[in-house]
Amino acid sequence: MDRLSRERIATIVGAHRAKDPLLAVPGRRAAVAAIIRFDRVQPEILLMQRAERDGDRWSGHVSMPGGNFDPRDEDLRATAIRETREEVGLDLAECAQGLGRLDAIQAVARGKILPMTITPFVFALVEDRPLALGPEAAAAFWLPLEDAARGARAAHHRMSVSGTAIAPAISADERNARRSAIGSRRAPPGSPGLAAADVATSGASVSPFCALS
Repeated sequence: MDRLSRERIATIVGAHRAKDPLLAVPGRRAAVAAIIRFDRVQPEILLMQRAERDGDRWSGHVSMPGGNFDPRDEDLRATAIRETREEVGLDLAECAQGLGRLDAIQAVARGKILPMTITPFVFALVEDRPLALGPEAAAAFWLPLEDAARGARAAHHRMSVSGTAIAPAISADERNARRSAIGSRRAPPGSPGLAAADVATSGASVSPFCALS
């Protein structure tokens, strides 16, 4: 468990020299918050299931809280803080400590590479507060990081992108999902609520795991 202690994660993230990908065509910027709480049996990271909306590339996806940079934001870190407050009701400026940022990645949605970068910022929760989901979130839950890092949640996710494809995923354990899901509004088609949700390893959802393992 030492490799996922708060001290070690803070040291790794703090010393990391984050890089941004070079895009062939300059595009939009977005940021996500990797929020970790350390007061449980093992560290846990906050994930949310996005509401299903027509025309939304990430409709129904599981991700970290986050979204597009707004010109009124001071910087991308401010974007991650604002979006987290809007989506899950946590004010990271008050209840979390910023540990640093990770490499930005190029956005991918439904198998298509987008002219957009997503920058993850890591936060350690210092005050446990209840979540209050906004209209963009259908549900939220805490994923145990030690289980995910040692492959205990390894699964596969079936998706349709010009046909059917199977991708590696991290599965939300049924007991954990039932205990931790907060404010679930609507389950994705064909699933018995959040218990069947998978965290796909494409996009922003997986990038922090790579740097912390």
